[in-house]
Amino acid sequence: MQCCFFLIFSMKPGKNSLSNSNAHISNLSLAKYRICCRASEEIPLPKFKGAVLHGGFGFALKKISPYYYQRFCQIQSGPNPYFFLPPLETTSQYIPGHEFSFELNLIGDTANYFPICLDALKYLGGEMGLGKRRGKFSVLSIASAVPPQQSGGSGQNALLTGEAIGASREYTGCEQMRFHFITPLRLKNADRILLTPPTFSTLFARIIGRLNSLGVFYGYGPVIEPKYKQELLALAQDIPLHQDHCTLQELNRYSTRQKQWMKFSGLQGHITYNGNFEPFWPYLVLGEWCHVGGKTSFGFGKYIVEQG
Repeated sequence: MQCCFFLIFSMKPGKNSLSNSNAHISNLSLAKYRICCRASEEIPLPKFKGAVLHGGFGFALKKISPYYYQRFCQIQSGPNPYFFLPPLETTSQYIPGHEFSFELNLIGDTANYFPICLDALKYLGGEMGLGKRRGKFSVLSIASAVPPQQSGGSGQNALLTGEAIGASREYTGCEQMRFHFITPLRLKNADRILLTPPTFSTLFARIIGRLNSLGVFYGYGPVIEPKYKQELLALAQDIPLHQDHCTLQELNRYSTRQKQWMKFSGLQGHITYNGNFEPFWPYLVLGEWCHVGGKTSFGFGKYIVEQG
């Protein structure tokens, strides 16, 4: 194995009345890898490649280790302990020799099982093939997926602490926040998929809900205490939506289990909100790394927050 590292998040208390709400954010850790590959055969792929990658990984893991397949892919009551950020290029055909990369993220202690995940990806590429036509590929390298400015330029074995996050993503006091959805955002409200941009309170509730679930199932507990969570959710009600530049992306994926093409959709683009984001800031930054909404294991819900 070429690299193994953990990203451990913690935040210094702020100066506002909700400072103690940051105390438990270090309960969550995340290992982030970039897998670089080369197509050995032609590989026809859909525009969004996360579903194909996710499905192939699951089948390969089940083939080489039913035990770890159950631990990774058959979670009954919680989120999956892993998720992908697939290749973002929209080309629908990889020709032999084409190089591509994707990210694999492992939550908490699940990072200890990275070797078996890598074996599954190598088996997928070399033996099973990717997509409906089973195009083969080879794994070229594994590296840190931590941006240099956040790793401190320390190389592949990067340890990202709360102090490092605070230094690289300081809240400037700006009262306008833009959320760029790099991959589709799939949120539900009252059991229905949102077809229009969410309110900030809805979006933040989903972010904190996911972070808490990941912390409870794969870390050391929730990232925020219930009392402070409710205070933050109340404050979030006062943050209005300012601008909407999102469009609904209708995508298709082939379900090998159901033997048919299925539609799934999500919002993509950017949304701007106005208000005081200081008490929300550490959770918004952590949410960048963990994605938000449905189909996160496919790679949905990747966002970047931009101040101003």
